[in-house]
Amino acid sequence: MKYLKRFGLFLSAMILFVSAFATSSSAQTRRVIVRPVVVHRPFFYSRFYDPFYNPYYFDPYFSYQREKYYKEKDVRDAQKNVDKQTAKYGANSEKAIKAQEKYAKAVQKLNEFNRNS
Repeated sequence: MKYLKRFGLFLSAMILFVSAFATSSSAQTRRVIVRPVVVHRPFFYSRFYDPFYNPYYFDPYFSYQREKYYKEKDVRDAQKNVDKQTAKYGANSEKAIKAQEKYAKAVQKLNEFNRNS
């Protein structure tokens, strides 16, 4: 009786092992499925891309507007920094004074730009 249980367990394991390898013949045929491949290339692989093209180089109006935007943005950012440093450390702190100096330089550059244009 002791060996009968072992033999039954061994037999069921062998059946399970053999059934794992039994497949239908249609699954064993080799089929080649051709699918389209989409290749995404970066924009600079194009033959029309010029890395040295600058639209602001040839158009004075665009270059003026671009420079004006960046000067005004510098002033806005410096003002935000002054407000932040003043609120955080006080008006007489060293960091707030440096932020005020940077703000004054940004305003000076913007005023000079507006005068020259």
